[in-house]
Amino acid sequence: MNIKYLSIISSIGGIILLYTLSLFAQIPIIDIEQIGDYDGKTVTTNGTVIEYYTTSYGSQLITIQQNNSTLILFMENPVNIQKGDLVQATGTVQQYQNDWELIIDKSEKFIILNTWVNNTLDLSDIAKNPTYYVNQNLNVTGYIDLIFDDYFHFIDENNEYMCIVKKPFIKNLTIYTGQQINLKAYLTYDSPQTRYIFKLTSSNHTILPVMENKE
Repeated sequence: MNIKYLSIISSIGGIILLYTLSLFAQIPIIDIEQIGDYDGKTVTTNGTVIEYYTTSYGSQLITIQQNNSTLILFMENPVNIQKGDLVQATGTVQQYQNDWELIIDKSEKFIILNTWVNNTLDLSDIAKNPTYYVNQNLNVTGYIDLIFDDYFHFIDENNEYMCIVKKPFIKNLTIYTGQQINLKAYLTYDSPQTRYIFKLTSSNHTILPVMENKE
């Protein structure tokens, strides 16, 4: 091929590449609380999944939370997620019935940054801001305190915070007071009793003893 034409093709390819990169570089990464300032624009944001469902039309609505702000993600193509997953999404901002939404036309623009199963928290982290974590799947470390017929007290290392764990039947599981465990469960709020409760309600929920290091 003629060197002159090869040079022209290379130049055009370089221009196209730079233009494509510039489009991505211009997409702002924002906090959810800023979403109203970007009506009609394309933005990237992130948050924790607190609710989701698939509509009768096959699309998916995902509600994410970041600090005290929430945002609805409208997914044209449903994705496999769970409550408590940390996600990032890029889409177009629009307002629908007084609520802000982020319209995501391709599943490639939706990324799971960290699943709830892989995000280990200490009980004290949750106790300091329980309203942020309520109605989420959580992976928590702590210690078993008092044990009753159908529940036990779950405490942090310094015995400063306590939460109720509804005790399910788990085959071959033996628990005892003082035992350190890794709890994968769903955090709920019991309004009549004004208390937070961990419940094991799915196959992903479990109680695993933390193995002590033996020297």
